[in-house]
Amino acid sequence: MSTYHYPYQRILDVKSKEKENAQLQMAKAIQRQSQAEIRINELEQKIGQATDRVEQQYVAVTRVQDLQGIENYMSVLRKKLSFEKKEVEFAKKNVDKKQEVLREKLKEEKTWMVLREKKENEHLEGLKHIEQQELDEMASTSFNRLSESKG
Repeated sequence: MSTYHYPYQRILDVKSKEKENAQLQMAKAIQRQSQAEIRINELEQKIGQATDRVEQQYVAVTRVQDLQGIENYMSVLRKKLSFEKKEVEFAKKNVDKKQEVLREKLKEEKTWMVLREKKENEHLEGLKHIEQQELDEMASTSFNRLSESKG
């Protein structure tokens, strides 16, 4: 039997590469989202620590300038936190987009794989049919020889 050569193998290869690329893009998007979430946690911890310092400063006798410095620092942290939350929101949307792209690439690849399998099965069935015809012809020829030799 001859091996089957799928005429659209290059397309299937391209679809597989596109799927792999979409998987990498998805992984990168998830990583960016995760990093932004980590930065948010770090900022929230810093804000908590600064709040604790302010409370400690209120209890102790401190200068107004020290309190203002801590308040300014907390204000900067809150702005960074707000920015990072927007960044996480953007990252989540980006992950959703990448998931959709990946889903589409998986569907496309599967479609081409199914088509390839179908064409390969058709090819194999055709080969089986040809082989059966050859076997039938050999059997017929053999039968005719035996008939002639007996007759």
